[in-house]
Amino acid sequence: MKLPQNLEKATIPAASHHFLRRNVDQRVKMPNPGPPIHTILSTADVLSYDGDPISPIIMNPKDGMADLPDSVWSGFCIAPVKARVKMDLEATSSEPSFVYAAPNSSPYAYAKPILRSLADAGLRWIHIPTSTSTYFPIEIILDKESNYVLHSGDSTGYNSILQISRDSMRLYVNSKGLNGNLVAAIATKSRESFGDEELERFEDALVREVSQRNYLQWIGIDPHPSVSFQKLVQICKTLEKINLSRRLKIGINATLYGVYIPWAEG
Repeated sequence: MKLPQNLEKATIPAASHHFLRRNVDQRVKMPNPGPPIHTILSTADVLSYDGDPISPIIMNPKDGMADLPDSVWSGFCIAPVKARVKMDLEATSSEPSFVYAAPNSSPYAYAKPILRSLADAGLRWIHIPTSTSTYFPIEIILDKESNYVLHSGDSTGYNSILQISRDSMRLYVNSKGLNGNLVAAIATKSRESFGDEELERFEDALVREVSQRNYLQWIGIDPHPSVSFQKLVQICKTLEKINLSRRLKIGINATLYGVYIPWAEG
């Protein structure tokens, strides 16, 4: 695919960091959560944890977007959510599962502090519902670096990054050295959801770039704060489809990038 001239040479700088993701078994994360299961649910009116109301949803007068009241914030985290997750992680010897769901129309900016709270409490994986009975696991890591984390030829970093802006998707794959190389720039028509053709182009580009690799693939998903939660769910469904169809030799796991750091447009 011929990329626009201003995008052809776009790269993401390599980062110096100390975080190494441990995945020596090279396994795709199991898609559906096992017991015990805890559910963090956002609706248009309330944020709840295992059915218990945590906080009302309010309208932020500064930007007109859904928000949580000052009383539940502690720094950049939602204190009651962080406390409940930490308690549940410590209460059992088995690894509990956590599900997070939000209205399709809600922006990623609303989910971000909740996800940050989960990571701060010690949680590594969150399951995102992709239908009434299926889920996709996404990693949330304590990575506070200001640059993308990329490693070539192993699974200790991102093999690829999908950057979702207001009107496009950009797929970077570290197939030519240490820096991410832009392999697909896909214009998107709707602010609310991706079209089928847009998702197919993303899937085909990702599989084309990484299908010959004999190790577990990782993709970092980096949504702009204004991107709808529905778009995140659609990307999860597409990655789920890739794993189920076995289009990759081992499969792919996903990380939500930017849970801590600001979104930087590439």
